[in-house]
Amino acid sequence: MNARKLMYIGIAAIGIAGLGAYAYYAQRAPVKPVEQSGAAAPASAASAKGGNGTVAAGNVPAAVDVAKVVSAKLVEDLNSVGTIRSNESVMMRPEVAGRITRLNFGDGQKVGKGQVLVAFDSTVNQAEVQQARAELGIAKSNFSRNE
Repeated sequence: MNARKLMYIGIAAIGIAGLGAYAYYAQRAPVKPVEQSGAAAPASAASAKGGNGTVAAGNVPAAVDVAKVVSAKLVEDLNSVGTIRSNESVMMRPEVAGRITRLNFGDGQKVGKGQVLVAFDSTVNQAEVQQARAELGIAKSNFSRNE
């Protein structure tokens, strides 16, 4: 059984080597140039013939392709996918929570030092101040009573 496997492997190796050698020599074989023929070839060959009907050596015209030149407008376009990031940016975070009622600046506008940029809804703060005043009043009356 083992000898049979080795025989198959040997035959396969010889076959692969033979096909590789054939491919190598087939690619290295010189290719003969093919003469192009067109509608104008017979007339050209006839004009290259001498007076006795034979073609003079070196007087065979070369075959060429002819096309009309047309001007065209080229558009330079570039499509791309990406992410845009600004050079400079500012992240504004409030130190206190609240509802913004007014922004005192416009997009791209320069602002000065100390300028109020954002106005918050002050009703909650005003209510807290009134509550603190009321508690102060109660604390004063309790202090007076205890004296």
